[in-house]
Formats: sequence, C-alpha cells, structure tokens
Amino acid sequence: MAAGGYWAYAKLGATDDLAITALIDKRYSIPAGADNDALWQETTVELITALEKALDKDSSNLGYWLYLARLETERGFYPQAVRAYGEIYKREPEGAGVLGEYAQVVFLAANNQLVPEVLRLMKAALEANPEDTTALGLAGLYAYREENYQVAVDIWSKALSIDGPNSPSAQVLMASIQAAKTKLGDAPEVDAHAGHDHA
Repeated sequence: MAAGGYWAYAKLGATDDLAITALIDKRYSIPAGADNDALWQETTVELITALEKALDKDSSNLGYWLYLARLETERGFYPQAVRAYGEIYKREPEGAGVLGEYAQVVFLAANNQLVPEVLRLMKAALEANPEDTTALGLAGLYAYREENYQVAVDIWSKALSIDGPNSPSAQVLMASIQAAKTKLGDAPEVDAHAGHDHA
C-alpha cells in the first residue's frame, strides 16, 4: 500500500475513535503563528498519546502507525519515529510508499549518518520505486559523501525534476546540486525548471 493509502486509512480509521478524530480536527484548526505554538504542541502530544493508546488495543492499524511516525518525525523525536515506521515495515515489508521515509528517519536518528541500515532501506525503496524522491535525496547524499559529485548532481536533478520547482524540497535540492557542482568546479545557477515536465 502506498504512503497516501496509509495516510487516508489513518484519517478514515480515526472516525471509529472519537477522541482521535476530535484531536485531529482541533490540531488542524489551530491558526499558524507563534502565539499558537504552545497549543499546537499540546494538541500534538495529546494526539500522540491517543494514537498510542489505540495502537495498544489494535497494533495492526497501519494508518495509525504512519500518523504516529509522521507526528514524531515532525517534532524531532526520531527514535520514536523509527519505532513506528519499524512497526509498519514489520507488518508490510514491501510497503514501498514508506520505505524512503523510514530510511530518512533512521538517518536523522543516527545524527545524519548514512549507517548501513539507512543504505539498506534506501536501496530497497529505490528498487521498489525508482522515483521515491526521499530515497533519491539520500542516494545523492551518499554519492556526494563518496566524492562522486557528478552522480550526486544527476540523482538530485532527477529528484528535483520529479518533485517540481515549487515543492517543499526544491530549495534544498537546488542548494545540494549547486554544492556538488561547486565541487566539480562547474557551478552555473541551478534552474529548478530544468527537466521538469509542465504537461
């Protein structure tokens, strides 16, 4: 099942749990802004607690595990996120939609080190879906750290083409491509639209 499917299932499954439904609605109704940060964090913790209680009763709910994993990642609790993604992987190891996310959070939990488990998950993600841009980002980083700068440029350029110039990852990808080109001694300005299909 793709990541989007898990996410939809999380929201649909929550209708059976009024507490979780109410907290989801509350969280997404909080206006953005520093004045609401405390309320946002408080509601996030309440939602995480509710999800954990629900999973204690039914640990097979992949939607809840994914919701929990993403919430923990969002607040920087990476070991907890690794555990949640691990529960999904344990139940559905071929779940290509979350392998890239799982690899990334293991990377973050390892203090941004490309430990063997990150590389294993990254490769599995790309074998299952060669256009997994999260996994491509890690693959580009691996090439960069191995001083294979042209390979890094090619991989990150592919990720940028897939995600598009207006994606949340675009600025990071462009900066990474620029850094790799600088290492190559050839650093023209990166065009975010290069290779992007506007059709």
